[in-house]
Amino acid sequence: MKTFFTPLISNDTKGFWDGCKSHKLLFQKCDNCQKFRWPASIVCPNCSSMKFSYVEVAGSGTIISYVKYFRAFHSSIKENIPYVVAVIELNCGVTIISNIVDSDLDNVDCGKKVQIDWRSDKDKNEIPIFKLKDE
Repeated sequence: MKTFFTPLISNDTKGFWDGCKSHKLLFQKCDNCQKFRWPASIVCPNCSSMKFSYVEVAGSGTIISYVKYFRAFHSSIKENIPYVVAVIELNCGVTIISNIVDSDLDNVDCGKKVQIDWRSDKDKNEIPIFKLKDE
């Protein structure tokens, strides 16, 4: 699967993308209220604390919504047709948007379990993507 975007890495997201280089999902977790911050931010949206740690989470979860694309929204990814963009609730409670790859797209549905996989983009960033767990 060809990736469309190169991540825009900021001070807030650098820890996440550094973890991805090592095939690890690292999310900010507030040191005060213990809630995950995703997307990453300078301040906790729950308690306004600026203190956090990066916590590694397992890359498994459940599809809670998805779209199957049969027409590329950009010519650079027309070779990927058809492809799936899914909203995935990870087992830790973080919700992430990613692609479902290397799976029978007819089996993609809400409630299906997924497991992380990785793809490199043109700039050698490691991008988290997912596969159906049952296949």
